[in-house]
Amino acid sequence: GIFVNLNASYFTNKSNLLAAYDYQGVLTVKKNYAIENIVQGHSFQAQLSKVVDAIGGTAKLDIAYTSGTGNQISQGELLKFGNRNFRIGPSLTAKSGSWASLAYRLQYSQANNSLIGSLANFKPIHSASQNTRLSFFPTKSLVINLAHEYFYVNAVARSKNSMHFADLGMRYTIKDMQFSLTYDNIFNAKQYVSAVFNEVSSYYTAYNLSPTQLMLGFRFKLK
Repeated sequence: GIFVNLNASYFTNKSNLLAAYDYQGVLTVKKNYAIENIVQGHSFQAQLSKVVDAIGGTAKLDIAYTSGTGNQISQGELLKFGNRNFRIGPSLTAKSGSWASLAYRLQYSQANNSLIGSLANFKPIHSASQNTRLSFFPTKSLVINLAHEYFYVNAVARSKNSMHFADLGMRYTIKDMQFSLTYDNIFNAKQYVSAVFNEVSSYYTAYNLSPTQLMLGFRFKLK
């Protein structure tokens, strides 16, 4: 059968401080005023899962939706904003006897922000990701792992909105000793870039990544 888990909630958060932001070029100045601030909204989550005996694993589908409203002062103007976030993602785990396993996850999300009572809405942020991990067990002592990740964000410049990352690793255990060999960042990706909404602002974050590297490790247990 199919297992279904549903959750719905409504929230209201009250505080006696209201944030105010002023922008001076690349500098952001934040102040707090003693003004009542109410943030409220609702959320819904659902998860469907099913054990699939034919592949020795489980198939899942996760869905989430959140909507809320709040207030903020920007450049001296009181603004009422609304946000809506939607996320959906299927995932699958499978196992082939005792020699191999697979874990796969796909996720799509959409973030929408708007100024209530204004026509100046923000362009939605669409993002997608895929995560795949393959593991092989040729012997009880040897494990080989291959991982691949793909990310896409529409709000980033076209040259950086699609990213691939991959790693390869091997681990061999003998008695109380363990040897490992990893090949990280196979595609030599330079950056990971993301984009998010925060109230009435959007932010872009770039993380510089370590270059392709080969690492040999050794661990042992002292009795």
